[in-house]
Amino acid sequence: MAPIFGGPLGLLVFVAGMLAVAFGFLTHLESLPLQNWDETRNAQNVQSILTTGDWWVIRVNGDPDLWNTKPPLLLWLQASFSKLLGPGLLALRLPSALFAFSLALWMPWFTYRRLASVWIGWLAALMLVVSTGFNGFHVSRTGDFDAPLVACMVWSSAQWWLWCQDPEGKGSNKHLFGFVMASAFGFLFKGVAAFLFVPGWLIWAFWNKVSRGGFTKLRVWFAALCLLAVPILYYAWKEVVQPGYLEAVLQNEWLGRYNHVIEGHDGNFWFYWDWLFGSSAFPFYPVLFPVLLVLAFHKNRSQNAFASFVWVVLIAYFLVISMGATKLFWYGAPLIPLLCLATAISLFGLCQEIQSRILVSFPFAFPFLAIVLLWFFWWPLWQKTMVRALDPSNGYGLQKHDQILNNLRWYQGRTDCNTIYIPHYGYVEGARWYNWVYEQRGGPKLRIKSFADANPGEVWAIPRAWVDSFALQWHWKQNRYLPVGDEVTLINPVDSTHP
Repeated sequence: MAPIFGGPLGLLVFVAGMLAVAFGFLTHLESLPLQNWDETRNAQNVQSILTTGDWWVIRVNGDPDLWNTKPPLLLWLQASFSKLLGPGLLALRLPSALFAFSLALWMPWFTYRRLASVWIGWLAALMLVVSTGFNGFHVSRTGDFDAPLVACMVWSSAQWWLWCQDPEGKGSNKHLFGFVMASAFGFLFKGVAAFLFVPGWLIWAFWNKVSRGGFTKLRVWFAALCLLAVPILYYAWKEVVQPGYLEAVLQNEWLGRYNHVIEGHDGNFWFYWDWLFGSSAFPFYPVLFPVLLVLAFHKNRSQNAFASFVWVVLIAYFLVISMGATKLFWYGAPLIPLLCLATAISLFGLCQEIQSRILVSFPFAFPFLAIVLLWFFWWPLWQKTMVRALDPSNGYGLQKHDQILNNLRWYQGRTDCNTIYIPHYGYVEGARWYNWVYEQRGGPKLRIKSFADANPGEVWAIPRAWVDSFALQWHWKQNRYLPVGDEVTLINPVDSTHP
């Protein structure tokens, strides 16, 4: 253990840090309510899989889904966890959380084996868990596609770098195979988004003199054909079993989304720059560029080479997504682990310089410096991360998971209402999913609808959190959906006695 961690103190610091990472990624997964819109759509798709038994044609409300056109691997995992754990938020979100934690675990393992230091990956994992651009809404803490996608993109990048370092070596075939497998799984999680690192990969491969000649080898082109066969076969098969699927993919995922603004998600070229460095998406940006100067004096060639590769991929990907017409902040999520790794390499190099010049006689220099950095810089960010994880007002949800289920239990005893309403732009699919979950647990079936379908004299059961919401107050005052002169009776579960 000593050569790896630097002694008992180093081992203790390492284990404590990784336990904090595990806690940050794997706990409180049900604190946030089901989030509109994408997570709710995934929940509907999983509900369809479990109720119809059709795992191949993804449906919503009984019809083939031509809006959520992503490959079904994540939905299959969510449906499998729903069978194992019972339907609910935990089953929806656990796959994303496990992939996020697996990526964090992989970082110190990779940097120990390939960069001669377990601490680089340890620092990167600690940065990752407090970066809201990754450990937050729509990535690691919700049942969306992005955490598995990002993990596969990072893993495939590492395999590509290893191949580029020695394309003729004994392990070159293994690295090519790992690259193809990681990229293929990335595609099966979120389609063509898995290949958006390709420009950076190719730039590095042709820039690097060692790997440039590797493209003359037949096995490289065979690997490329195997990888290309995955999307071709998948799209061909889907078009056969679900006609119109390919056209929908062209509009939702390919050039239709890249060349045109979809669903009003626009922004200027600096959209992702502002997101990364103007918020807590990557909270270590104040030290990012100063510590980069360390690379100029860093003596470890493999660490310098990997850091340079990461920066090439990072900049190329930033340019690709910044030039796209549709802007969504989670498109920037793959940047976060790359930034964490690049910053960690520079920080580790800085700590090595401090140890060699100032603390040369102190055997526990790095663990000591790590404790100082943790206490003064990382710990406040960790506290903010946990506060956000427990705040049900984050994202696009309306109420905590357990509170919604408690309200459904209250509705079960009412004889004067059988309808609940969620005032979120008329999108009530989340409420229908919650009601389905409650039905699976033995609860009754309730009718759920929006104000657009309100009838005079109806009794509406609306929880206090929704009564006080801006959306409901606005609709109520504008009388937008209710006929003039008619009234709807509100029953509030919080103000009433439970049966």
